[in-house]
Amino acid sequence: MKLKSKFSSVLAVALLCGIAVQSPSIWASGGATDPIPGTSKSGLNSGGGGGGKKSTPAPTPTPAPTPAPAPAPAPTPIAAGPITFAAAGLVNGVLPVCTGDFVVDPYYPTLLDMTLNVKVSSLNVPDGTILFVNVVGVGGTLYPYTSNIITVLGGTGACTEKVFVTLGAGLAGVVITDANGGALFAGN
Repeated sequence: MKLKSKFSSVLAVALLCGIAVQSPSIWASGGATDPIPGTSKSGLNSGGGGGGKKSTPAPTPTPAPTPAPAPAPAPTPIAAGPITFAAAGLVNGVLPVCTGDFVVDPYYPTLLDMTLNVKVSSLNVPDGTILFVNVVGVGGTLYPYTSNIITVLGGTGACTEKVFVTLGAGLAGVVITDANGGALFAGN
């Protein structure tokens, strides 16, 4: 009886101080109950009091693995080929060389994506000289969306330019110019 009166006194003090206290039946069972029914793994009675059904975890369905999507096939180029360049003349006493190629891929039902690769060599100019690649189109619109700059180092330089092409546009040629707009190479 003394234990019960001591517990009542402790409970009264705890309630006055705003401290939450668990019931003695939980203390007697040796542990606490799960605050979320159905998730306990200890097998204790839920809800206190004893004698009730034991709480068992609800089975968690395992989702079926989803297969990875097949990779999209690479676009089939609509057009591809080399570009033949001709030098406008000697540059500081040396005839420069330019090579290149292009690939046109489908991009959107009304838009194509052209990749243009250009390389210059044997160009007798100071290191750091800047050249510009200018794509000339006919019958539509061209939208360059990457850099068209070639920086020459050691007489060589290269550029990969990407251009959106509207349907009906054609590639008439490529002109490579210096910073003053003077043509160094023309290609088709």
